[in-house]
Amino acid sequence: TSRIADVLAATPGFSEKTVCGFQVPGMEGQAGLAAVVCEKDFDPKVFWRVAQELPAYAQPRFVRVIDAMTTTATFKIQKVNLKREGIDPVAQEGRIFVRQDDGYVPLTPVLWQSVLGGTLRL
Repeated sequence: TSRIADVLAATPGFSEKTVCGFQVPGMEGQAGLAAVVCEKDFDPKVFWRVAQELPAYAQPRFVRVIDAMTTTATFKIQKVNLKREGIDPVAQEGRIFVRQDDGYVPLTPVLWQSVLGGTLRL
C-alpha cells in the first residue's frame, strides 16, 4: 500500500493521504481504499489520471475524502479506524468515490447497494 500511496502522492491538492485494504461485505478479499485530506476540492478526474499510472489491480477501488487523518501518539495514521468505518455512503461523513471503468464517480446509496448485491463490478 505504501507504493500505491507514493504514486497517488503525485495528485495535486492533497495535504494527507493513505491507502489500506478493507473488507467489502459479501465479497472475498479486500478492496483498496484511498483516504485523502484535500487542500481544496477533490477532483476525481485528476485522481483518475494519476491512478492510471498503477496497474489496474493496484488502483484503489474507493476514495474517501475526509477532513483529517486520525493518528496515534507517534503520528502514525490509524488505518484500523478507516477499515472499521468502511465506505457506506449513508453511515460515513465526507464524500466517497468508487472506481468505474472510465473514472471515479460519487458513491451513492444506490451504487453502494449495487456493490453489496454484486451487480457493480469492482
